[in-house]
Amino acid sequence: MLSFSANTYAGSKKRDKPHHAPSHYRKKWRDFVTTPWTFPRPLSDLAFANMTGPVCHENFLYRDIIACQRKPPELAKIRGYSGRKPQYEMRHDGSGEPYNNILELRTAKIHNFLGVKSWPWVSDVLVIQYEQLLTEGTAFLVGELEKATGLTATCKPQPPQPERAKRQMDQEFVDYLTEHIDWEVEKLIGYKEGEA
Repeated sequence: MLSFSANTYAGSKKRDKPHHAPSHYRKKWRDFVTTPWTFPRPLSDLAFANMTGPVCHENFLYRDIIACQRKPPELAKIRGYSGRKPQYEMRHDGSGEPYNNILELRTAKIHNFLGVKSWPWVSDVLVIQYEQLLTEGTAFLVGELEKATGLTATCKPQPPQPERAKRQMDQEFVDYLTEHIDWEVEKLIGYKEGEA
């Protein structure tokens, strides 16, 4: 299985375009990273409240996502990066409670993605960093896939893209993230403290 990741500091891009996250739309960076990762549950979702099993879109249990429906009718007029289709995942502990912020969600997602290696039908998890794709191109990825599958690729690897401009980030934003990111978990996917 491939797990793609981007440097946490690149989360500023998520703030600029918070797809499916209307509670985080047009927030200043500090509010974006400190606001609980949730949204008021649409009233139309209540029709699913007493159902069991994965009754919500993307095969989520009711308690594990807001909103349960892909397009709750009462949110049709919300604008801004799929805001009318909220997808706020709740904690993966079955509590139905939201993450305190997007950084907690990231930490849980990393654990979740790496945890699939224990599934009987997954032979390995290959972590691919977005930044590595930009600096090295895709040849290393194609090589890893050939090694893992025993097949020979027929595609042409894409070259590096060194001309991509680095995102300008407010130093206060960088300092805040450096202090609040769980660096032990980030190390599991190859990131080190302060690598902005």
